[in-house]
Amino acid sequence: MDINLELYKVFYYVATTLSFSEASRELFISQSAVSQSIKTLEKKLNHTLFIRSTKKVLLTPEGELLLQHVKPAIQMLDEGESLLSGDNMLKGQLRIGASDTICRYYLIHYLQKFHQEFPDVRIKVTNSTSIGCAESARWRRSALPSWCTTTPQRRCRSSTASSSPARRSVRWACRWVSLGS
Repeated sequence: MDINLELYKVFYYVATTLSFSEASRELFISQSAVSQSIKTLEKKLNHTLFIRSTKKVLLTPEGELLLQHVKPAIQMLDEGESLLSGDNMLKGQLRIGASDTICRYYLIHYLQKFHQEFPDVRIKVTNSTSIGCAESARWRRSALPSWCTTTPQRRCRSSTASSSPARRSVRWACRWVSLGS
């Protein structure tokens, strides 16, 4: 079968988000391009992959089966790209400002997982009130304020997460924590 990898990538994003519009945002393509890609894939596979309605999208049994095979493939490709780009080789220091509650009940679990995956990143947590954390971030004593770690966004909203190499671990950590990896 001659099927373009991009069609599977679009399928993966629609299947994992169960939304054509969310997939289009994540892939930076139009919603109509997502829809057309899914139609093309369904035609080439000769199977309907999604049950569409005006309010939601669901996977068909064939879609579920395909996702079981596409998901590990896409994840392996992403991992390979990360290895080549050095994304997994983070080094430096990650400074986080967080309140007592965030530290005690939320942050420790994620920092343990982060440290296991990136042992070369030194983590410094400053325990303070929410206002104190915001002030630390403002004066760059803490690069990742607690409100960043609790926001379920895909992008870090920290104003200190610039594009410099020293802030790369901060941007990645914020994305990593906010995605719940």
